[in-house]
Amino acid sequence: MVIPDKSELEGKFKLPSKSKIPKWLTFGIPALLLAAIAIVWFLNLKKNATTLSDEQREQPVAVMAFENLTKDKNMGDLGLMIKDWISYGLLESEKAPVIILDEEKNANTKDEKEKLANIPTGVGLVVKGRFFDQSEEQIAAIAEILDVKTNKILFTLKPVVAKKDSLTVMLDQLKIQVIEYWGEDNHQSSKRPPLFAAYAKYLDGLKYQKTNYLKAQLFYQEAMKEDSTFVAPLFALATSSIDNLQPVLRDSIMATLQLMENSFTSFEKKNWENLKTRLAVDSSEK
Repeated sequence: MVIPDKSELEGKFKLPSKSKIPKWLTFGIPALLLAAIAIVWFLNLKKNATTLSDEQREQPVAVMAFENLTKDKNMGDLGLMIKDWISYGLLESEKAPVIILDEEKNANTKDEKEKLANIPTGVGLVVKGRFFDQSEEQIAAIAEILDVKTNKILFTLKPVVAKKDSLTVMLDQLKIQVIEYWGEDNHQSSKRPPLFAAYAKYLDGLKYQKTNYLKAQLFYQEAMKEDSTFVAPLFALATSSIDNLQPVLRDSIMATLQLMENSFTSFEKKNWENLKTRLAVDSSEK
């Protein structure tokens, strides 16, 4: 089943002028659309396999940033957050060879075909999707698994709805759904997703990482204040302090990471070991 893109629906449904649309109907339309999607998904559930084949699971997979179809342009970071959390889950599960996409190539285009053309050679499957307003207080998100070679949707996953102030619930549900298609039943997250405000600050830091490392470091520190359990800004800050020869900051961040070591997931432990190895090599070369 393929969920139509927004561009495919344009011009096919005529609505009254904006001034004549009751407020309840504005949010009622996406609710009806979601209900229709859910019904079609349920009717097709028994027709399709519920996991990928062994051959498909062996193919490298990439996750694209989910498209923001809400009225709030500032929610665009949520699409990147969903991408990272699903990618993180697949890496953590070790169920799939994951290729992390460089979103800079897609930053200036909304064309779906162009985005898919930027997928690295060798990637066999792509997880993509979209999210939109379900109501004034809720957001709905839908994930799809696409075969790159045939450009066909293999699976459309069950819609996930969450309150706008509980986005971590949505992220975890989407991640669990995707991982289960790689054959891991009853997946349990070992760590909750970061808070959206913290992730947004972390993304701001990444934007300045190559051009203004001091500004980037300030954003990483702000992200840590928003969510002290979010370790990605810590790793980024540690790497930045090593790159820019800041021993006092480096030692402080490394000490903080050392205290958090027991709470690391297996994927975070690999990053931690790589960071310590790099620091040891840099020290030995002096």
